[in-house]
Amino acid sequence: MLHKQMRDPYHHLLTQEDVATRMCCQVLRNLQTYLVEEELKMMKADAECTSVRLSVLPVIVLTHLRVI
Repeated sequence: MLHKQMRDPYHHLLTQEDVATRMCCQVLRNLQTYLVEEELKMMKADAECTSVRLSVLPVIVLTHLRVI
């Protein structure tokens, strides 16, 4: 989600006036779904004590929401 190829289309959809509100809402729902899935993966990994990793979720949120 942080790579330019993924980030730029989302930023375009969130910032352009010619994009329908429904499309902006869908983009935000997609981001929410992605974040929830990543959080669930992290919780599962923590519960199993198999891996410890730093959260990239705040970076993803800031990357996409600061353009709004």
